[in-house]
Amino acid sequence: MPMKDNPSHIIVKGVCVDSLQDMLMYLNPKRAVAAILEFNEAVQKAIHLHFKNATQIRIVMHLAFALEREIARAPLTYEGARTAEKSVCSASLNRQ
Repeated sequence: MPMKDNPSHIIVKGVCVDSLQDMLMYLNPKRAVAAILEFNEAVQKAIHLHFKNATQIRIVMHLAFALEREIARAPLTYEGARTAEKSVCSASLNRQ
């Protein structure tokens, strides 16, 4: 069964769109959720893992709010000390 026809996918999409409808100012919740779910599906395939509905909802909500903050030019910044692992990840992301 294709992901978009999967009842689990429909539930996740419905919960996220309904929840984000009144919370997002700039993003269209239907379009944002659809795009994030495509990304989520690609991640699941790439790592050969299936996320539970609750995990998928958390991912969608987190990314939707992060995108909204970026569009509003109000990103969150981390003030703590960087670990070696975070420094390596940040350096590799900045090279791309």
